[in-house]
Amino acid sequence: MEGGRLGKYEIRKALGKGAAGTVYEAWDPAIARHVAIKTVKLPDASDEEAQEQLERFRREAQAAGRLTHPNIVGVFDYGETDEIAYIVMEYIDGESLKAVLDRRDTFHIADVVRVMDELLAGLGYSHERGVVHRDIKPANLMLTKQGQVKIADFGIARIESSGLTQVGTIMGTPAYMSPEQFTGLAVDARTDLYSAGVVLFQLLTGERPFEGSMTAIMQKALNTAPSRPSDLAVTAPVAFDAVVSRAMAKRPEDRYADAKSFAAALHEALAPPPPPAFDSDATMLQAQPAAPTPTAARVDPVVAPKKKGSALLPVIAGAAIFLALAGGAWLLFGGSPGHSPEIAQSAAPAIPSTPVQPPAPQLAAPTVTPPAVVAPAATVDRRALVAAIAGLPCALLNGNLPEEGSWLSLNGVIADGTPRAALDHALAENAQGMRPEGVVQGFPTNPDYCRMLDILAPLGPRFGDATLPISVRALDGRTRLLTDEAIKLRVRMAGFAGEMRIDYLSIDGSVYHVHPADGASPRIYSPGQEITPGPANADGKIGEVGEPYGYDMIMATASSLPLFAKPRPASEPTASYLKDLETAVDGLHKRGGRVDAAAMILLTG
Repeated sequence: MEGGRLGKYEIRKALGKGAAGTVYEAWDPAIARHVAIKTVKLPDASDEEAQEQLERFRREAQAAGRLTHPNIVGVFDYGETDEIAYIVMEYIDGESLKAVLDRRDTFHIADVVRVMDELLAGLGYSHERGVVHRDIKPANLMLTKQGQVKIADFGIARIESSGLTQVGTIMGTPAYMSPEQFTGLAVDARTDLYSAGVVLFQLLTGERPFEGSMTAIMQKALNTAPSRPSDLAVTAPVAFDAVVSRAMAKRPEDRYADAKSFAAALHEALAPPPPPAFDSDATMLQAQPAAPTPTAARVDPVVAPKKKGSALLPVIAGAAIFLALAGGAWLLFGGSPGHSPEIAQSAAPAIPSTPVQPPAPQLAAPTVTPPAVVAPAATVDRRALVAAIAGLPCALLNGNLPEEGSWLSLNGVIADGTPRAALDHALAENAQGMRPEGVVQGFPTNPDYCRMLDILAPLGPRFGDATLPISVRALDGRTRLLTDEAIKLRVRMAGFAGEMRIDYLSIDGSVYHVHPADGASPRIYSPGQEITPGPANADGKIGEVGEPYGYDMIMATASSLPLFAKPRPASEPTASYLKDLETAVDGLHKRGGRVDAAAMILLTG
C-alpha cells in the first residue's frame, strides 16, 4: 500500500506490522498534516474470532474518538473499504514508554512524577467521560519528542452505556492487569489506576512487580503484595512506597478513588518532610554535634496543584503550562494552592540525644543545655552562578541574588531535559546552602518556543540585575485551563518607557498577536505600568481555550523603540514571525534600543 492512497489519505510508509494489521504514516492533503492510519483486514462473516477483533477495532475508534485531550492520541476518522477497516489518528513523532524502559533508561524522580501526572490527567479525562481503557501499559503510552505523554490503543476499552464488553471476559496484558480483570469481574476506572500503579512501580525500579507465566502473574496479583520500590532501587524515595501500595491494592475500594487523588498523593510524596520538631521537655545529655557538611540547595520542587491559564480571541489553540515537576510543566520552586511560594528545604540536622539514666536519690539531676542546631553555611559563587544562568539555552529567567543572606529568587521558564539539568547543576555547583524562592515553569522542548526565548533572553535584564523586569501572569493565578475557560492576563511594563507586545505561541505552530490587537498602533507605557490586555472592559481577557490542546507559551516583550515598522497580522506561522522578530531585534539593538521579555507557559484541555 506504500505510495498509494486510502480514501483521501496518501500513504507514506509502514510504521509497524502485527498479526491483526498494519500502521502507516500518511498525509492528509485536505488540511496538510501528517496522520497515522491503523488498518485491519475485514474478516469473513463466519470467522467469529476475527469478527470480535474487528469489533474491538471499531470500539477503539468509538472510545478514542470521543476523547480530545493533550494526553490522549487523537482519533480523526474511521472508514472501511471492501478489504480493510482503518482508523485515522494523530501522528506521534516519538516512541513508546516501553521502548525507553527496554533501553534501561533511568528516570529522574521529577520525570517520573511528570510522566505519571500526564498519564493520570489523560485517564481522569477519559474516566469522566465514561471510558475505561483496561490496557494501560508502557507499550500503550507514547512519548513525543518533546516528552509529552499520549495514551494510545483503546482497543479493549469499556464504554459506559455500551454492551461491547461483558463481565466474565478476561482482557488486558497480564503484567499490568488488575485482580478483577483476572477473575473476570466487572471493571471500572479503578482498574486503570491499578495498571498506572504498575507503571509507576516500573518507572521507579526499572522492573515490573510481578513476572512469570500468566498463571504465575495471576496468582501473585491476587494473593501477593508487591515489593516496596525503595527496597529494589536506591533512587526510589521511601515516600513513594505507600503510593504504589495503595494504587495496587487488591480490592478496588482500597485504591485511590480517582486519577486526581492518585496524582495528589504523588505530589504529597514528592514534598520534603518537615524538619523534626524539638521537644523542649525532653531530657537530653549535652553532646557535641558533628560539623555539618554544606549541602546543595534542593531543586526538586514542592509541587502543588496549579492554577490555569489563558486563551485567545475568538478561540486560541490550546495552551500549556506543565507545571510540573511532573507535566506536563516543571516547577522548580513550588507554589502552594494559595499562591504563596513554598521553599523546598532539606531537613534540619538531627540533634543527637540520649535518655538520662535516673540519678541516685541523693544526687541532683544534671542541668541539661540542648546543643544549638547549626544550619549549613551558604556557599555561593555569584559570578559563576550569574554566568551559568545567563548562558542557559531555551530559558528566560530573572531573579535576585542578594549580596548577603542565604536565599535567592528565581522566576521564569525553561525547557525540560538538558536545559533544566543544566540549571540544576548550576545551582548545585554555585549556590550550595542557598534557599531558592520563586516559580520556574518547565515545558516539553519545542523548537519554536526555544528560538523565541533564545532571540529575546540575551537582550533583557540578566539574573542578578537590579533592573525592574517586565512580567506576565494569569490574572487569577491559574496556569491550566479547560475548554471554553477565559484566558485573562496582567502584564507589568519593564523598568523603562516604551512599547509592549504580547504574543501567544500555540502548539499548532501559529502565533497570535493579542496586543496590540486588530492592527492597532502600539502605545507608549511608563516604567512599571500595569495593564490588562484585550478589548476594553474585558478585564484582561484575550480569548478562550479551544483546540488543539497542549502546551502554549505567552510572551510579553517591551522595547524602548518600535520593533516593527508596520502592524503584524492577527495571526501568522510562528516560524515566519520569528525570522522577522530576529531581524527586528537585531536592528533595534544596533540603534541602541532596550528590550526586555517575560514568558508564561499555559496548559489547556
